[in-house]
Amino acid sequence: MTDAVTHTGSPTIDLETVVLHDGVRVVVYDDHAAAEPLAALDVSRDSEHGRGLLLVQALADDWGVGPAAHPRGKGKNVWFEIRRDDGGTGIYRTPTILDT
Repeated sequence: MTDAVTHTGSPTIDLETVVLHDGVRVVVYDDHAAAEPLAALDVSRDSEHGRGLLLVQALADDWGVGPAAHPRGKGKNVWFEIRRDDGGTGIYRTPTILDT
């Protein structure tokens, strides 16, 4: 959500959360037309910015970007999913965050 506010200049940003049978899916929609592939930046340990997608990659089971699929019909969406991998006991996996 912060990346959409900071980097798109979009006047409208929407957040959607969906509870799945085995986890959750979060989608952020913005009006920025470009839906190019996004990648986590190679940031230094002392950097004050640039870790948003790095955290998404580390914590999410899956994530991506695509054309907006909301009623306004323009822009893009960035989404991620976090799923249980425990057979349904409610415990989520422990994320691995790389030390850069």
